[in-house]
Amino acid sequence: MNIYDLKVKKRNGEDFDLSSLKGEVSLVVNTATGCGFTPQYEAIEELYEKYYDKGFEIKPDAIP
Repeated sequence: MNIYDLKVKKRNGEDFDLSSLKGEVSLVVNTATGCGFTPQYEAIEELYEKYYDKGFEIKPDAIP
């Protein structure tokens, strides 16, 4: 079993199949959206700014 075999629930309750990320470089982050404690957003923003020109993307609709 690997990460691409997993399905998770998105915030809206829909299933998200991690196999849809296959072939992409992916960073999986628990954003703790429900509790509002999200200090990791700052570090994610820094990664985005640093690597955007190399193809790094943030896909908020894909975040479970």
